[in-house]
Amino acid sequence: MKAHTEVNDEVRDQIILYSLNALDPAEAAEFEAHLKAGCDLCLSELQAFQKVTDQLSYSAPTAWPTPRVREQLIARIQEEPVNSSDQQVNRSDLLVLHSSQMAWEGAGKLEIQTKDLFVDEARRSVTRVMRAPGGTHFPDHRHVQVEEVYVLEGDFHVGNQILQPGDYCRAEPGTFHRRLFTEGGCTLLVRSSQHDELVPEDSSTIANQGM
Repeated sequence: MKAHTEVNDEVRDQIILYSLNALDPAEAAEFEAHLKAGCDLCLSELQAFQKVTDQLSYSAPTAWPTPRVREQLIARIQEEPVNSSDQQVNRSDLLVLHSSQMAWEGAGKLEIQTKDLFVDEARRSVTRVMRAPGGTHFPDHRHVQVEEVYVLEGDFHVGNQILQPGDYCRAEPGTFHRRLFTEGGCTLLVRSSQHDELVPEDSSTIANQGM
C-alpha cells in the first residue's frame, strides 16, 4: 500500500475503524505496516481520530449489553447473508463493519450526509460520522442525552463558538443547541441520542433522530 497524497472516504473509513479497534487482525496489521512505511497523511488523520476516541472513553461509565440485547444482536447478524468480499465479522465481544457496509446516507453533496458507526439500542444512542457542505445550517434541538461532537474537518459554528479540526464539544441532557452552521463545510464525529428534539421557531418540539 503506497503513501497517500489525499484521504478519500474509503481511506478515512479504514482510519476510523482502526482508531476504534474495529478492524480484523489481518487488516489492522496491513494498516500498521502502511503507517510504518511512512504515510504521514494517514498518521496525522489517525492521531486526530484517536483524540476523540480517547475522550469518548472517559465521557461515560463502562457498560455491557444485557444478555437479551446481546443475543438479539447476534441473531440478527447471523440471519444476514454475507460473502467473502463483504464480510461482517461477528464475535461475542467484537463487531466489525467494513467500509462497504457503511454507505453514506443522504441525497447528495448539497445535503447533510451521515454514516452510522454504531447504534446502542440499550441507551438509544448512535455514533455516526456526519458531513455537510458549506453554508449548511443544522436544526436547533434539545438534548435528551449527552451529545458529543468532534470536528474532523472544516469549520463548525455553535452559537458564538467556532470549532475547527481537533475541537470537541459536549452538551449535557436538557440543554439546547442553537445557531449551528458551517461556512466552508465540515465532517463531524457525533455521539447523540436517537430521540433528541427539534426546536422550531414556534418553540414547539418534535421527535427527531440524532443531531
